[in-house]
Amino acid sequence: MKKSIGKELLKLSTGELASVFAFWLCYFIWFKEHTVQVIYPLTVLCLILLQGSVYWFICLKRLTNKNITFNSTGKFYFVLKYINLLLILGYIPILIVSKSISFKYYFWGVFLMLFAIIEFINYFLVRLSYPNIGILISQIKTRSLRKSKLAKEIQVSRL
Repeated sequence: MKKSIGKELLKLSTGELASVFAFWLCYFIWFKEHTVQVIYPLTVLCLILLQGSVYWFICLKRLTNKNITFNSTGKFYFVLKYINLLLILGYIPILIVSKSISFKYYFWGVFLMLFAIIEFINYFLVRLSYPNIGILISQIKTRSLRKSKLAKEIQVSRL
């Protein structure tokens, strides 16, 4: 069991990190102009994914080596939670003051920011990722979404 959990944590950690590189690669392939309307939400999304990758790596290290403790993880991620929230809210003025950007840049910027918001919710508030979408839909309907692992750790660190 410990081995399968370790594999899952490694998969989560490396998967989130690979996503960061994949998003930036796609950006440089698809977008010829570099606009803040796309770069900003992409950066916010990648920061949240990178934080997730580091968190899963910390969980993996806790599992594989009992001598390693990360006592301040919850406190550190508590601070990151509010920094991320400010970064997400920082996109609103960018959209408001943007001078006539093309629909393509507007669409992808908003899409990336929505993706960042979903990742923020998934890591810092409630668990949104399940092996079966039916589980998530059922939990939304019954209003029984569970706190994410990171949200629980942040809560414990605040006690």
